[in-house]
Amino acid sequence: MNSQVTCYPAPKGIAPSSRYTVTINGMPSFTYLTTGPAQAEFTAGHTASWTSFDLHGPSEIRIRRSGKPVKTAIIRPGAAGIQPRIEDGDVVLRLDRPRKLCVECDGDLTDVLFLFANAPETEVPSPDDPNVVWFGPGIHEIGKFYQLKPATTYYLAPGAFLKGSFAGGGDGTRVLGRGVLSGADYKWPGHLKEKSTDRVDLVRLEGNNLELAGITLVDSPYYVVVVKGHDNRFHDLTILAWYHNTDGISAGPGARIDDCFLRTADDALKPFVSNTRISRCVLWVDRAAAFQLTWNAKDDSGGAEVRDCDVIHHMPFCTKANEWTGAVFWSWHGGPAHIHDLLFENIRIEGRSPCLINLSLRRNPWSPQDGDWGRFSRLKFRNITCEEPFLFPSRILGHDAAHPIEDVVIENLTIAKQRIDSLKAMHLETNEFADIKIVPSAPF
Repeated sequence: MNSQVTCYPAPKGIAPSSRYTVTINGMPSFTYLTTGPAQAEFTAGHTASWTSFDLHGPSEIRIRRSGKPVKTAIIRPGAAGIQPRIEDGDVVLRLDRPRKLCVECDGDLTDVLFLFANAPETEVPSPDDPNVVWFGPGIHEIGKFYQLKPATTYYLAPGAFLKGSFAGGGDGTRVLGRGVLSGADYKWPGHLKEKSTDRVDLVRLEGNNLELAGITLVDSPYYVVVVKGHDNRFHDLTILAWYHNTDGISAGPGARIDDCFLRTADDALKPFVSNTRISRCVLWVDRAAAFQLTWNAKDDSGGAEVRDCDVIHHMPFCTKANEWTGAVFWSWHGGPAHIHDLLFENIRIEGRSPCLINLSLRRNPWSPQDGDWGRFSRLKFRNITCEEPFLFPSRILGHDAAHPIEDVVIENLTIAKQRIDSLKAMHLETNEFADIKIVPSAPF
């Protein structure tokens, strides 16, 4: 450690990345590697290296790509405003505060580096506390469905690498630290195998007032985080997942999701459950939705808010549309619920995405095939900035006069530097059962 940075110990038995090395103020920072499995739809064989550290003050980061000097580099999210320089084939940048960043060298999205500069820990529980389970540096084989207990804190120290998955939980369960939980030892059961006995979700807990903070979750074989209960908190999490059905964070009412970084191969966040609050998250989604506005919900919900988030890539490897092609904001709603009062504000979308909005009320393979239909109302999209045009039109389609999508307001939408002032300019397909208002912003 020096006065500006704390680098984490390398877990004995974990090989470092063969793609990148990273130094911070001249100190080596152990860099991990994860690779897209053969079953990944768009990303088989792709690699992602990552390193994590605590940042105490302004520091210089130097990145070297193995065997291939770098000519150009982009740091995302662009809103961070970080402009790297190239020195002798290395990428060099300065950080003045904690950030979660993606480094792309020479435009190659198949081999990227993630930098996770964390704030110094403010709470490190004592390993001698009887209500604390402490995992120190090194590999821990905890196995499938390791049972967490209520009112217990599980601490993953810097350099801890847990192989397995978490289950159980209860009121007051907490998982904290700077360590890693990996599901790489477990196989993917196959596409849409929700009830398979081989299904392993990396974190599946139930309880109220739970907390997950600071840890890294990698190589989940199915959903990454599923927590049932209310008023649960998720902050400073890092998620890197490749498989179909690796949805990011699914939580109950009153959830708070802040300052998380998610790279997922399925829906990243699900901000339709009542009173959910999401802020300052960075998303890379390889398929499906960045923000999923329900799959067939049965119970009415509303009052969710999403603010100040960056979508750094959304389906960047998709070139052909089909009925499964995702959108940044997406829902096939075939259930009876009324989803209402959702706010998306200050959302920045980088790169080329297939579609901005796709909301429809229609049956799908997992919805009831008969019975009542649901509806959407009072949806607001405000201050949405899209770096490039979309590949395919947006769609907002109600079902009938009794089951509409109504009172949708799209305010201050910018696509490829064009302020959008009409449905036509937005390239939006709609029908008579959808009520949509475009509110243009002031001119440049």
